[in-house]
Amino acid sequence: MPTFVSKNGQQEGPFEDPEIVGRLREGYLSGTDLGWREGMKEWIPLSTLYPEHAHKLHLKEMPPTPPHISPEDPNDPNSHLQRFVLEQLKAGKNMPHVTAKLMEMGVEENLARTLVLKVFSQNK
Repeated sequence: MPTFVSKNGQQEGPFEDPEIVGRLREGYLSGTDLGWREGMKEWIPLSTLYPEHAHKLHLKEMPPTPPHISPEDPNDPNSHLQRFVLEQLKAGKNMPHVTAKLMEMGVEENLARTLVLKVFSQNK
């Protein structure tokens, strides 16, 4: 089942289960990183989504769960993607850089370009 991952506050994915399990084993992801699947109300630790692999993750104490985050409509002006774009532009990042960052986060190229242009235009 496709799963989105939140690592260090950045959304990635979606990924299929074997890829997430591999990333957990390699140490790229940890059990404290968050996962979300369609139909879930909130993000939960990967150790909860993949309990059969939790014993291999050498988890320490779980940190507090961050505020509720869920995949959003990128056209919603309150979406985390639009907020991310606005923060990047205000920090002086250029439009191609921000577009590339969105694509690294799993946003399709045309949508990334449209979103960056839209946020830029709205905040001149």
